[in-house]
Amino acid sequence: MNNFIFESGTKFLFGGGCVKEYLASFLAGYGPCVLLVTEEADRRSHAADEVRDILHRSGKQMTEYAMGPFCPRYEQVLRAARLCRERRVDLILDVGGSAVMDGCKSTSLAAVCRGDLWENFGELQGVVDVPPLPIGFVASHLEVGAVNGAAGLIHERQCVWRDYPPCDPQFALLDPSCTCELSRQSFTAQGFSALAGALSVLLLADCRHEAEQHPAVLAQLARRVWETDDTGRFEQETAQDGVRAFVEFLRELELPTEYSELDDALRCHLKQSVPAQNLLVYTA
Repeated sequence: MNNFIFESGTKFLFGGGCVKEYLASFLAGYGPCVLLVTEEADRRSHAADEVRDILHRSGKQMTEYAMGPFCPRYEQVLRAARLCRERRVDLILDVGGSAVMDGCKSTSLAAVCRGDLWENFGELQGVVDVPPLPIGFVASHLEVGAVNGAAGLIHERQCVWRDYPPCDPQFALLDPSCTCELSRQSFTAQGFSALAGALSVLLLADCRHEAEQHPAVLAQLARRVWETDDTGRFEQETAQDGVRAFVEFLRELELPTEYSELDDALRCHLKQSVPAQNLLVYTA
């Protein structure tokens, strides 16, 4: 893919070496104090180290904070917001993927909120009358779907989603080389999520349901995708063969196929994000 620049509230730069070439010029537009936010497991990634070096050479005063994994917890956001106020942060710089981006969006608002973020915005969905702290984003994960759009936050085992465009990053640098250090499992998991738009467990559960309720549809999928031979067989059998082929494909990628294989944090995320009233709120 060729390098490109795209802007929609957020200015996106895509291409090899874009972090090294452009980050310093973006940093020049903000004050001296930067909060660098990374994922807990990626603090020493190539992308994070490169950003630290650029911040140092740009003369920025850097404070670091790690959050995640998965959907950020309210307590993490409050601690990050407290750092922003104490250090008089001018820019929140996120190096990671969607999970950290969600946390940074909430932090940018919590840092300037006069009261409790949950009471004034999360629970009551109030109108925001102060500008959030600006955010910059350097992608180190393949899946970065939350750059623009709703952000998730876990509060007392309940996951809520809020969409407030002023919290979107001012700029996003997407350098493909920054994903090279991911483990095979992490890389394939993020790629699967980005392409399928769903977790493997959820998508597989849906396929199993459809194989029971609409076997003709799943039988056609099995023939076209998995090249299942259905000569002289019922559609129900072909549909189940397709499901089994999908299970083997996920296992080959080392992705979970059963709900019991997920860790507690992700189970909580899935269980608590179902209620309709908590799915999406847009505050103008």
